[in-house]
Formats: sequence, structure tokens, C-alpha cells
Amino acid sequence: MKQYRFDDVEALQELVSTEFGPWSNELEITQDLIDRFAELSGDDYWIHTDPERCKTQSPFGTTIAHGFLTLILLPKLKTAPDYEITGYGNMLNYGSDKLRFTGAVPVGSKIHARSRVKSIERLPKGTRFTLEPLDDDGRRELLRQRAARRGLQLDDAVLDYLMRRSE
Repeated sequence: MKQYRFDDVEALQELVSTEFGPWSNELEITQDLIDRFAELSGDDYWIHTDPERCKTQSPFGTTIAHGFLTLILLPKLKTAPDYEITGYGNMLNYGSDKLRFTGAVPVGSKIHARSRVKSIERLPKGTRFTLEPLDDDGRRELLRQRAARRGLQLDDAVLDYLMRRSE
């Protein structure tokens, strides 16, 4: 496995690619997961938490996951990189750009993700890595991060996902 020092921005440019990595593991969105997130976040709106009401009143016919639930699950949707970043003391989720929840994720959906390194930039206090995703059909998306439901051509969550590594 090739190693790159976190602050060697020139060498890290080798990771910037038009090629996307493999799909992550799949994760099923269960009603229990949705209910636990509703309790934690305080967002207990019926479209997430009332399956019986959703059968008759929801346009989806079932409960749907909270957009922010799909977002916080992204770290669980991992693949093993074929490189290692070394020499850093900490890594922070630097944030996201252009976050949108453009589709519903019904209970029972299985989500997964994959991405590529879109850019690497030197910052005053570290190095920023920006990841970009790909959809199920191999099309590049105009919007960036993706948690995809298998078999559907909808983006559930889209964003640029930013990580910063520093000493």
C-alpha cells in the first residue's frame, strides 16, 4: 500500500482522479434506526415515525429516513483505500459544501456510497481533501456526495465532503 505524508500536497495530487472507488458496504435503513435518530434529534415528525399514518397520508406510502440521518451514516459506508495518509496528528470533518437532500429514503432501503478524490489543497493549518461521488449508473453527478439506493437513479444526499488533516 502506497503511503503519502499528509502535508506533501504535490505527491498527494496522484490521488486526484476521474476514477471512482468501489461501492461501500450496504446499510439497511430500519424503522428502529429512524426512531432512535428521531429521539436523539428531537425531529419526530410523523413522516419519519408513524408507519400507519404514512400508509394513507404519505406520498411514499411508508416512513422515510431523516435527511440528516443519511448524512451522519456516511462514515459507516466505507471502503478500504489503496493508499495510506501518514504523519498527521488529527483528522477533522472539515464540513460539506452544497448539501442537498434531493430524494426520500424509505424505510427498508439499503444505501451505499463510493467516491473519488476530487481535489487536495494546502491550508494554513493542514491539508484539505475533497471527495466526489458517483451514481449507480456510472454517471458523474453535478452535485457531489451520494448515498444511493440500489436500483434507483435518485440522489438521496448530495454534497462535497471535506476532510482536513493536520499535525
